[in-house]
Amino acid sequence: MVAKPDSERHQVRTSTLDSYRKFASNLSDDIGTHRVVDVGPETLTQWQSKLLDKYAPYTVLNRRKGSRQAFTEAVMFGLIPANPFDLVTAPNQTVVLTKLLGRSA
Repeated sequence: MVAKPDSERHQVRTSTLDSYRKFASNLSDDIGTHRVVDVGPETLTQWQSKLLDKYAPYTVLNRRKGSRQAFTEAVMFGLIPANPFDLVTAPNQTVVLTKLLGRSA
């Protein structure tokens, strides 16, 4: 069996690569200054609160989803014992739906 070069094995669509880059910049803007083993629930709570000051809850939920997955993979690779996102409450879904529907809470 002949192994394919990395350039052939890891080809993705341009739009997918753009999404990966956007996600990486979202994560690295605040949490990226820390080593993954040093990120705890306190850091994530501050990060999430900072995002909620700038963005709608729905946007924060989307960023949180991708970031949480990155930490889940870190657990799978044995880099950290547990996902710190498990100890951080996500923004309230009711707030998200209320904003989407244009109603006040």
